[in-house]
Amino acid sequence: VVLLPITGILAACPAITLTRVGTILTGILLLISGFIFLGGRRGIRKGAAWSLAAVFAGTLALVLWVAGGKLATRFRSNDFETLNGRTKLFTAAEKMIRDFSWLGSGAETVPAVYSLYRTTSDENEALQGYIHNDYLETIATFGWIGAGLIFTSALLAPVIWRWGGGTPVSGLFSSQVAIAFLGLLLHAMVDFPFQVTALLGTALILLALATSLGPPRGNSSP
Repeated sequence: VVLLPITGILAACPAITLTRVGTILTGILLLISGFIFLGGRRGIRKGAAWSLAAVFAGTLALVLWVAGGKLATRFRSNDFETLNGRTKLFTAAEKMIRDFSWLGSGAETVPAVYSLYRTTSDENEALQGYIHNDYLETIATFGWIGAGLIFTSALLAPVIWRWGGGTPVSGLFSSQVAIAFLGLLLHAMVDFPFQVTALLGTALILLALATSLGPPRGNSSP
């Protein structure tokens, strides 16, 4: 009764904040989740299925009501080639990676050193606090050594889930954890979700679930 409406509101947030990539990703992930639930509908009570359908419909209605017109304007803007100016940030990050290859420039140093890597000589060019690509920013600030440790830790999560002997849960629940984390990983390619405390905390919770749970075994209950 409480969590499902909150889930719908959270799902609408990327569109309400007018982030195009977040809106597209959320829509795709919601569709994938819907198909997974439909495929496993035998294990879902009829009331729960109707509740999920209501959440999907409510999310769409909330988006159209609050941000429909502004979101349509955002999608009509003609800045996809430069990714709304992100390409120059990526170029600056690549230069940082060349200069700080192994150990990086240090955590949260992008605001301090970005001016040294501007792609133009325009003094009015806005200073940036984030690279808008968490993978490039991680490598630039922690170097290949630090970034390698971080990326390897995340990649080990599915291995631990499969063979770590965690508490067995249903495939339906595990799939939703995986989809949620996949959404963060994809969004990190063109934005900075792991620089936002709330989203970083969510990612850590998802990784904690992945490394403490496991696939169903035999006749164990979901």
